[in-house]
Amino acid sequence: TDDWIAPIEGNIYKPYGELKSTGKKKVFNKGVDIIPMEDRTILSIGDGNVCKVEDKKNLGYFITIKYEDFEAVYGHLKEINVKQGDSVSKGQKIGFLGTYSNGGNRYLHFEIWKDGNPVNPVEVVRLN
Repeated sequence: TDDWIAPIEGNIYKPYGELKSTGKKKVFNKGVDIIPMEDRTILSIGDGNVCKVEDKKNLGYFITIKYEDFEAVYGHLKEINVKQGDSVSKGQKIGFLGTYSNGGNRYLHFEIWKDGNPVNPVEVVRLN
């Protein structure tokens, strides 16, 4: 886990795994949702390549970056600094979150996928 840095300094607001939603329906959270401390800059957790950038309108931008043996998804970004095909280095700014005042979600949705399946990001990246 020392190879990777956290995508943002913050607290986990929704953990990975099964969550109970309002209507008794169980929802599986495929990642973690992190509320930033102060800085809303999102950093690449390591050296990788941007394989997908999606604009999910009111959900914000979702960036997928391929690393050594997994892919990471950074979701709910209000602004992005990378495009598909870009190489990114560890600690590089890839985007920013919004705030309540300027619209957009103020938390980062962060997923890690290995061999086509989501894994708990906490097992890969040291998060607070």
